[in-house]
Amino acid sequence: MKEKYVPAPAEEKNAEEMMGEAREKSSADREFALAQIEGVDPPLYSRGADVVKIARDNGIGEEKIRSYGLKVIDWLIRDDDEETARRFAGNMKIADDSEIDDMKIKIYRELFAKNPSNLFLAASLYGKDSDEYGRAEKLARAAEGGKKKKAAKRWEMVAGPEKKTVFFARNANMEDLFASLESADDTDEEPWEDIFWSEIYDQFGAEVAEEIEMARQERATAGKTKIIDFFRGRGYEIDDIEKYLPVKFR
Repeated sequence: MKEKYVPAPAEEKNAEEMMGEAREKSSADREFALAQIEGVDPPLYSRGADVVKIARDNGIGEEKIRSYGLKVIDWLIRDDDEETARRFAGNMKIADDSEIDDMKIKIYRELFAKNPSNLFLAASLYGKDSDEYGRAEKLARAAEGGKKKKAAKRWEMVAGPEKKTVFFARNANMEDLFASLESADDTDEEPWEDIFWSEIYDQFGAEVAEEIEMARQERATAGKTKIIDFFRGRGYEIDDIEKYLPVKFR
C-alpha cells in the first residue's frame, strides 16, 4: 500500500510564510490605493491604472474609484495627453468619450480664461475663424512685441571708427548678451561675435569661456543672471569687462 505523503514541518512553515507575505502585500496594496483615492498621500496620478485595479481587487467602492479616476483624467488632459486620458477612461471603465469631451472643454475654458492669448486653446474652443481667436492673435502679437521691445532696451550695437561696440544697460542679463551675439553680422570683415570670443579666451581664460557657453545652453535661466553679476562672481568688475571686451555699460 502506497504511503500517504505528509509535508514536512519546514515545508508547512514555508507555505504559511508565503501566505503571510501575500496577505501583507495585499494589505499594503490596499492601503496604498486607499491613501491615493482618499487623498491622504501626495497624488501619483501616473500610477492611476494600478490604483484603480488594486482598489477594485480590494473591494473599495466604485463611487470613490470613479472620483479618483476623474482626477487622473483631469491631470492627463492638463498634461496635454488626451490619448492616454481616453485610453485610461475606457480600459478602467471610468468615463465614456462624451464625458471626456465635456471635461476637456471645461479645462480648456479654465486655462483660456487665465491665458487669453493662447492660440491653441482659442482654436480648440472656438475655431480659427472666431472673434475669440482674432482677439487671441492680437494679444499674442502684443505680448511678443512687448518682449522684443523690452529686450531691445537693454542693449544696442553701435559701429565705431575701429570696431562695433555693444552698449548694455546695467541690468542687462545673460540672455541679452546671447541675443547680441546671435544678431552680429557675419558679413563684417571681423564679426563682433568673433572679437568677443577672442577677447574672452585671451583676457578671461578658457574656463570663463566654457562657463559662458554652458550658460548659453541653459537659456531658460539665462535671463535670471545679470551680465555684471556673472563676471563679478568670477572676480571681474565692470572696468575689467569694458577694458577687454567690445562692451560698454550705461
